[in-house]
Order: sequence, then C-alpha cells, then structure tokens
Amino acid sequence: KLSQALSNLGSYQWPQRYTKTVKEFFKHVASATGRNYDEKDLRPLLSEIGSAARMIGATLQNTANPLREYFGKIEGLRIVIIGDVLHSRVARSNIYGLLTAGAEVALCCPVTLMPPDADRLGVTLFTNLDRAIAWADTAIVLRLQLERATGGYLPSLEEYSVHYGLTDERLERMQKHLLVLHPGPINREIEISNHVADRIQPPGYSKSVLLEQVTNGVAIRMAVLNTLLSQ
Repeated sequence: KLSQALSNLGSYQWPQRYTKTVKEFFKHVASATGRNYDEKDLRPLLSEIGSAARMIGATLQNTANPLREYFGKIEGLRIVIIGDVLHSRVARSNIYGLLTAGAEVALCCPVTLMPPDADRLGVTLFTNLDRAIAWADTAIVLRLQLERATGGYLPSLEEYSVHYGLTDERLERMQKHLLVLHPGPINREIEISNHVADRIQPPGYSKSVLLEQVTNGVAIRMAVLNTLLSQ
C-alpha cells in the first residue's frame, strides 16, 4: 500500500492557480512570441516558452552582471563560480552567457555539489577554493541552501564555510585581489563573510559589486516586462 501511495503521489498532477494578472501577462507573452493562448489550459504555453525563459534568465544574469562596467570587457576574463552548482539555475545561466561572451569559466565546489555533466560544460573544475581563487580574476558566489547540510550533500554548514567560504582571511593569506559577485540572497558567514559581501572600497583584497547587480537586475526585468507588455 505504501509503495502504491508513493507511486500515485509521483504521478499526481498538482493543481495550478493563475491570477487574473498572471493570465494577462501570459497572454502578452503568447502574443509577443507568436504562440497560442488558451486561458483554460496554460500548460502547453508554459512548456513552449521554457527555452525562452531560460534565455531571458541567461540574459538577465549576464546583462545585470557588472563585469563589463568594471573591467571594460568580458572576453578573456577568468571567472570562478563558487558554491552549490548542482542545484543552481544561476550557475547554468552564467556559464552559458559568460562562455558566449568569451570569458573563461571555472566551477569550484565539493564533489557532492558538482553537476554530473560538469566535465562537458567547457569549464575548468576545482574542488580546492585556494586554487580556484589563484586562477580567477573574479568570483561569483552562489547561495547555499541551508537544507543541503541535512540532505547528505555536506557534513555540516560549518565545514562548508571553512573550506568554501570566501573570507578576508583567505584573501589576505593569498594576497589576492578579487572582484566579488553574488546573485543573492546571501547566507552571511557561510558562503561569504560580511566584510567581503559589503566592501565597496579599500582597504581589503576584495571589492563587492552586489549592489550594482541588484540595480542592473531591476532595470533588465523592467525592460523585459515593458517589451512583452507593449507588443
């Protein structure tokens, strides 16, 4: 009975509720992309625009990314993505977008959080954070979902912080200057220290551009919505 119940649960189609505003938004999306819109069943539309949504995600992550503003270019930069790459949509969007823009991309995380297809993504792989930092010009730190420590992916949050947390102490020991990004929200003192997250000017070996990311992200979202709703 238990196995049958689990089987039924796995195949159950959960009901979805769409508000009037959401329906109106998808109506404009359908019109802008030349797709059919059926108010009573949005599932076909949602399945069709999945690739477009991923494209928008990549555009958002990389256009909101202030690397070009800071360095004047993206081509040739070495960018390491640190953290829970396995469960991150942000990581995939950044990998595709940054490689397309000509950057070199690396991933750094425990093997339990490394995607199984990582060696086919065209990126450099690290499990040692010091080596990854030595290689990189800039770091994109990912948010660590706290439940990963109880899901068998990590021994503990404390151990993750010791080995993969981006801190002043680590950068000072390596004497490595690093531009730091984070898509947010932040787990302070776990994947990134307060000082590294908040530093916008010297002294220190890191410079945070988190606020620029947020500002740019709002502008890009406004542009995407305006384009869709003005069709």
